[in-house]
Amino acid sequence: MIQRIWRSLFVIGTLGLFLYIKLGNLSLRFGDGNAYIYMARAINDGLVPYKDFFLADPPVFPYFLSLVRLFVGNHLIIFQLIPLLLEIGSALLIYLYLRNKGLNWAPVAPLIYLFSFTILSTSDFLTGLQLVNFFIILAIFSYEKKWPGVSGVFWALAVLTKLYAAPALLGFLIYLYIQRDNIQLKKVIIAGFITSFMVMGPLMIISATKIINFIIVHQFNRSNGLNKIDVAFFYFKKEWIFLVLACAGSYIIRKSYLVYSVGLTILFFLFFKDIYYLYLGSLMPYLVIAMIYLLEKISSYTMPAKLTSNWLKGLIVIYAIFLISSLNDYAKNFAILGRFTNLQEIAQFVSKLPNDKKLYGSHEVAPLVALASNKELLNNYIDTNGQTFVSGANDRDSMSNALVNQGGYLIGRIMHYPDLGIYDIGTASYFNTNIFKVHCLRIKDFPSTGNESDNQIVIYQCDKDINNNSPRL
Repeated sequence: MIQRIWRSLFVIGTLGLFLYIKLGNLSLRFGDGNAYIYMARAINDGLVPYKDFFLADPPVFPYFLSLVRLFVGNHLIIFQLIPLLLEIGSALLIYLYLRNKGLNWAPVAPLIYLFSFTILSTSDFLTGLQLVNFFIILAIFSYEKKWPGVSGVFWALAVLTKLYAAPALLGFLIYLYIQRDNIQLKKVIIAGFITSFMVMGPLMIISATKIINFIIVHQFNRSNGLNKIDVAFFYFKKEWIFLVLACAGSYIIRKSYLVYSVGLTILFFLFFKDIYYLYLGSLMPYLVIAMIYLLEKISSYTMPAKLTSNWLKGLIVIYAIFLISSLNDYAKNFAILGRFTNLQEIAQFVSKLPNDKKLYGSHEVAPLVALASNKELLNNYIDTNGQTFVSGANDRDSMSNALVNQGGYLIGRIMHYPDLGIYDIGTASYFNTNIFKVHCLRIKDFPSTGNESDNQIVIYQCDKDINNNSPRL
């Protein structure tokens, strides 16, 4: 009893320490999350995803944020708490899953999970990854509790948050089929289908063609992303101890549905052409679980106690060094990236611009500025990620012309280094360069606080009546 209390206190302490550290670094960030927050407002205002604005993913994440927004309103910083709370919830569920399996090392799982470099770095940003992991772990936990219907609901919600959860679901279903567990399989599929129909059915009736183009066609027409070898090498460099120990642990649980799920997920990442380090965060729950199984196995070996103890002590020392290194790397090199600390200053300026002129620009900046200044984005052009134009889902020229013809303000996160001959670089992926040269004027600039290659946030006035005789680029 006393031992169980101490274990519970250790878990609670781990969760509290993670929250304390992350709260000390809490800040608004540049990133996709800002577009999602604006989508949440659009949904609260009665707009319909796909029909009224572009959305490249299934709709659960903006729906989820719209529910949160009903309670927190326009307090934007609170949205940055969502990744932290979801990761804490995931860590707690991993612990409960392993504890229910009778593993003595279960209390260590939240520490390993939350203080991995991947979770530390990705939880600074509102991306949807954390919600995917939370739903998947809930699905697994529900299945272990003999609630296949509930499991099916959460599997469906995971896939309807981000499509890269689909391979994990497929692996889980293949496992049930191979095990000839037809009753469980049917319940999971039926519950998942009903959930999917409830979420997507009304939207399909309203905007079937757009949904197919945005969610499916767009994904296959994206340009190649980062070099996969570079992404894999970066991941291995940051999480090598997890990968090595989890591979060994995977042999112990080789007959588990977890191996099927993670195996198909890895296979998907190998073939999908636009992969980012962020996506690999979906592997972390599996790696941690496999690692705990390995530690449990080593502890239970019937070899001489001294030898077993030495093995464990060696692993603990190696992990402690790895943990300290990861924390130091995160704190020095990554915790400062992407911070958006001067939003209120920018919003104050934008709020004084004419009310009939709308905003357009980088999806990492413009939506948040619009929310903070109580302005609207032009024609609900929210997601202006360059990939949406490459795939043909969005038309850069028509959106650029719309801003110029209606008259409005372009907000860019740019590189501007006159001493190096670099002028206003950063808007070309979402705004026509020729139109920009002729019809846009820089009216105000602010320093970019993201500690990345860009150095300015610039407000440009764009209008058909503006005619620059001397192009700047």
